[in-house]
Amino acid sequence: MWDGLFLKRLRKEMPHWRERGWIEADGSEAILAELAARGGLSRFTPIVFAVLGVLLVGAGVILFFAANWQEMAKITKIAVLVGALIATHVAAGLSLARPGRASGAVAHALLLLGIILFGANIILIAQIYHIDRHYPDAILVWSLGALLVACLVPSEIALVAGLLLGLLWSGFETLDFGRHIHWPFLVLWLATVPLIWRNRWVWGARATMITLILWSILTFYWGFEWRDRSLERVFLAQVVLFGFLTLFWLLHVAVRRDAVSRVADAARLPALVGALLAFLALTGRYHYGLRSGSWLEGDSPPIASAAAGWVVASLVAMASSFAAAAWARRRAGARANGPSAVIGFVLLGLICLASLSNLARGLEMVPVLGIYIAFNVLFCGGLVWLIHQGYRQGDTAIVNTAFVFFAVLVLQLYFDTFWSLADRAYFFIGGGVVLFAGGYLLERQRRRLLSRGSMTRDTEDGA
Repeated sequence: MWDGLFLKRLRKEMPHWRERGWIEADGSEAILAELAARGGLSRFTPIVFAVLGVLLVGAGVILFFAANWQEMAKITKIAVLVGALIATHVAAGLSLARPGRASGAVAHALLLLGIILFGANIILIAQIYHIDRHYPDAILVWSLGALLVACLVPSEIALVAGLLLGLLWSGFETLDFGRHIHWPFLVLWLATVPLIWRNRWVWGARATMITLILWSILTFYWGFEWRDRSLERVFLAQVVLFGFLTLFWLLHVAVRRDAVSRVADAARLPALVGALLAFLALTGRYHYGLRSGSWLEGDSPPIASAAAGWVVASLVAMASSFAAAAWARRRAGARANGPSAVIGFVLLGLICLASLSNLARGLEMVPVLGIYIAFNVLFCGGLVWLIHQGYRQGDTAIVNTAFVFFAVLVLQLYFDTFWSLADRAYFFIGGGVVLFAGGYLLERQRRRLLSRGSMTRDTEDGA
């Protein structure tokens, strides 16, 4: 999909480049023909059909065992399970030995089928021999098997399957066994990073960041009891925020390296989304003990202080984000030394100050309402800064992402502030007007900023 969008935009830009004399007509047509041959949906068609076939075969295998399980002898069950697993991997190896895109797609699809059968072997053999152990361990072994395949072949689709299985393992540990924060998942996650970096896997990079975001959301919402109003959830959000900011700045530097630019660029936007999601969580009134309109009624929200471990983790995460941002500024050169960079560092410092105030909630001198307001103001300021940076750099993805989060923040503040203060009829009428007008203004401003960014780049090129 992204290759098609890039090719479509390139076709629009080529006439402009030819007018300026940057490229010849024959050269532009050759470039477009080459990219069209490489990209497009045709490149993914063999993979899509092969994966769909694998899923159908896997479903058929499961249904076969379900229908004949009771009638099969124990040795027959073992022979069929192990034989199917071996045959699948042998077929995948033979397919990999053949040149050609189609055979490669079939091979990786067969590897995915082998991963499915490996999980079926683990589960069904445990059932045959009545193995009653800590069942998430079976999913962990399944995930490690998929990652081993990804490392040995190597196979990007096996890596994605291993990451998803690792997330499933962490989810069961969190939901069924009361693990507030399942830190072992991060060890599994970190083990995939060198593999992705070495093989330059673009989709693997996206999958890695997305699974980290999903793990953070899973831990934030289901790792704690809602009725406890646990402040550990707030402290976790702060660590996640600075962790994703660190990743974003490191990837921002890596984008400038030709060897890994595509991989870093694929992971950079998800890292920014992860940071903004964590930041957005810190703007919610619930985590500050504030009900809608409670500050007008004089309610006193509960306060508590952070444990020493959270203080240390937060300080390390803050220092890492500052160091990564400073390194990115240094690598960017003279262009990064303007007022915009200074404003960015000031915003980062203020976010750190607000986070430290959150950690010190147990002190009477720290107003909870003030922290809540500070995070909302800083979130809004950070989005404005991102929009400015995005149109300066011509990065429409960052601009659009910032506008989406700005709209979500406006909706959140609207629901937090007016739901219990306004009559229900006025609430819905006012909400409709706000959404309609806000959507129009946001889209108008977004287009204006993007057009100004294009004009600025054209002026710089002309100079």
